Amino acid sequence: MFLLVRKSPYSKRPATHHRNPLPDDTYSATERKAQDYTRMGVHTIWIIDPETRTGRMCIGDIWTAATRLEVPGTAIYVELPALFEALSNGKSSL
Repeated sequence: MFLLVRKSPYSKRPATHHRNPLPDDTYSATERKAQDYTRMGVHTIWIIDPETRTGRMCIGDIWTAATRLEVPGTAIYVELPALFEALSNGKSSL
């Protein structure tokens, strides 16, 4: 899953968008798509892999593996261990 965040010209809040990659998306295709979003002005990208239960975030052009994904300057974040635990227990919300 991608979470994309960029500054909105209409609001002080960041605009967010998520995208679920297709099952046949390759790692290279995912990286290219992330680069496209960066060129379009997206300043924070999260990639969450439910199969490996890992996450990475890109701020600017720096990728970081992390268990807490966040959007700098906002209260937007997700703790991946809590997310995966909730999903394992069949919870629809944290």
